[in-house]
Amino acid sequence: RDAGTVFHDITTGNNSVSGQAGFSAVTGYDPATGLGSVDANQLVTHWSDGVTTTSSSIAFTVAPSTSTYGRSVSFTASVTSASAAVTTGTVTFVDTTTSTTLSSNVALNSSGQASFSTTALNAGSHVIRASYNGSAYVLGSSVTTTINVSQANLTVTANNQTITYPATPSFTATITGFVNGDTAAVVGGTASFATNATRTNSEPNAGTWTITPSAGTLSAANY
Repeated sequence: RDAGTVFHDITTGNNSVSGQAGFSAVTGYDPATGLGSVDANQLVTHWSDGVTTTSSSIAFTVAPSTSTYGRSVSFTASVTSASAAVTTGTVTFVDTTTSTTLSSNVALNSSGQASFSTTALNAGSHVIRASYNGSAYVLGSSVTTTINVSQANLTVTANNQTITYPATPSFTATITGFVNGDTAAVVGGTASFATNATRTNSEPNAGTWTITPSAGTLSAANY
């Protein structure tokens, strides 16, 4: 930075005191006034003078490349500049499909990598953007990758029923296999049921019979 540009140069006067000779102010640096007083506006304007910045690029990987809802997915951004690892600055990961910031300002390590893992991606296709936020000497950059997340499986199990003939059974089922803290509240619709029971007057006869459930109208976005 040009000192003459960002300082008010003091060129007159001296720092002599009674009985003691001092130094006189001159153009440029002098022992009496140094470089002068700071010109704040010029300092801001010329702050980056002489600073060289370089571009950056990102290699973006995801593992596994396809996943199932509830499984952990790891994202790694490797930042380089002029073929060398960039080890300063941070990376932010955004799911552009849902406009959700997945992880922000993840610091680059000594290998120039920033990583994070999540189990929170809903079923569907997601375009994930990794953005290097830049540093004093390296410009920011961004890149995207796509990951497809399939629905997870649930298990529908018929609940045992005990009735006395003649009676009409009321079939129910228990649903298991939820992940990410989900409960049966995320499921809509009802299960269907079939039985091998023989009947008299449309009622199951006495005996032990099998209840077989099926999905029926059950549905859930992530299952």
